[in-house]
Amino acid sequence: MENEEIKKFLLAWSRQEKRKIEVLNKRRYLHFDAPIKRVGKKIVREISNPSYVTRRFFYPFIKEEKIDRRRKEENGVKVIKPKKRPLCYASHKDAFIFSWYSFILNYLYELKIKDICIDDNAIAYRSNLRKNNVHFAKEVFDFIKIRKECAVLCFDVVKFFDSLDHKIIKKSWRSLLSENNLLINNNLPEDHFAVYRAATKFSYVARRELFNILGINKNNIRNINKICTKEDFEKKIRNSKILKRNITGKGVPQGIAISSVLSNIYMINFDLAISKYVKEFNGIYRRYSDDIIIICNIDNYLEVKVFVEEEIKKVDLEIQDEKTEIRLFSVNKKGEMECRNELGKKESLQYLGVRTDGKEEDLRGKTISKFYRKISWKVKKEVAIAKKKKRQIAKRKIYKKFIHKKRQSFLSYATMAQKLLNSSKIKTSLSDNKLINFIKKKIKKYSK
Repeated sequence: MENEEIKKFLLAWSRQEKRKIEVLNKRRYLHFDAPIKRVGKKIVREISNPSYVTRRFFYPFIKEEKIDRRRKEENGVKVIKPKKRPLCYASHKDAFIFSWYSFILNYLYELKIKDICIDDNAIAYRSNLRKNNVHFAKEVFDFIKIRKECAVLCFDVVKFFDSLDHKIIKKSWRSLLSENNLLINNNLPEDHFAVYRAATKFSYVARRELFNILGINKNNIRNINKICTKEDFEKKIRNSKILKRNITGKGVPQGIAISSVLSNIYMINFDLAISKYVKEFNGIYRRYSDDIIIICNIDNYLEVKVFVEEEIKKVDLEIQDEKTEIRLFSVNKKGEMECRNELGKKESLQYLGVRTDGKEEDLRGKTISKFYRKISWKVKKEVAIAKKKKRQIAKRKIYKKFIHKKRQSFLSYATMAQKLLNSSKIKTSLSDNKLINFIKKKIKKYSK
């Protein structure tokens, strides 16, 4: 890249970071260094200086497991099973470095996929598309309605981020830079290599263990600027048993900016192979991170399944068989579209949190049930507080939280989905009257 081009890049990136940090108050979590509250010229100069990045000591990530409660049916009985999602948080200065190199790689990635005509296939982590999950789902469902008779295959990759092979990551990174004449002596530049190592052969500490060894109360961290001093880090953390290192040769940490773009770069050859194959029978292929969906002819869906399984092995990944879903769409005698599984039983197709039966779309049942459970939990909590303080229940507070359509709330998202999909089902399941009656019912239940 020429100097002028780098300056434009830096300006665009710094504006993006400035909004995140100074307007949206992002990255205020507790780490080994203090939060950065202002994106000034000094930090921009540091981050964009290859010598600084090459010499940089990257702090260990702080790892925390987010637990989502998932309701599943086993032998006809509904059970709640927790799904653990490990997230890693980079130190504040390191997060800036990852963000900057992610910005560069993403730019080169966008050039590449446009050049080889697969820019419609990989849809995750691409803010330039200016679309959300509902838009992506609608495009797929609209295509199904045009085809009328077709097969839809949904695949899920086993432990996607944890399984990305470091050699393939490096090769893909190197290839992207090579095509733009950015290699040094046919190798990754030293600063890029430093970031590559930090994102692959990383070290991390579990948040709970870290707090224990430093005597930090997780309920009393508001006034703490950073977890510990440099001296305490050297004495208590750097050579301690709680410090773990990724020596598997696979995996990137979920939660850092660069991991998402690395996953897309990693899958370029796979995306290209599947895209070419699907175009032969006028189908479509979309990949949202590790969620793969393909629409093809009913008479060749088994061949497509085998082809996908063979191609995924070429990038050292594996399809999770138990999560593979096949849906067959057809038109019945009444001229209505139907969706069935391989056994001929009526089913719906779920994709990115939206579902269709061929006639109408709505949000998947789990999504709406989760929202109602959240209301129930909040009502129960408010009733308990009212009883303890011997005061009236704050009904207005509950209504305001769950019925008013605030920006970036679930209801505003659902309203957007309802309008985009023209779904009467969403409108009915989340109508004001239904929500008000549900809240009243729960207040009555918990007030006894």
